[in-house]
Amino acid sequence: ADGAAAAGSDTGSSGNNNNTTTNNTNGSLYDCNVISARRAYAIEVPAVAASLNSKRAFILRTADTLYTWEGAAS
Repeated sequence: ADGAAAAGSDTGSSGNNNNTTTNNTNGSLYDCNVISARRAYAIEVPAVAASLNSKRAFILRTADTLYTWEGAAS
């Protein structure tokens, strides 16, 4: 569990290890970030509107569809 939490520790979401969105009826929401031309990552965040940030891009995965959301400043 510590290894999985470490990946999201720079997002301010550490300590929410019991808050999973995999079984959420909204789907799974991923906060995406590009570090360089060869490095990028996606971290699962709670699938609620409050997780969205206009400086970031997100992917929402539902049972049958993938959606992308790009903030105005992303």
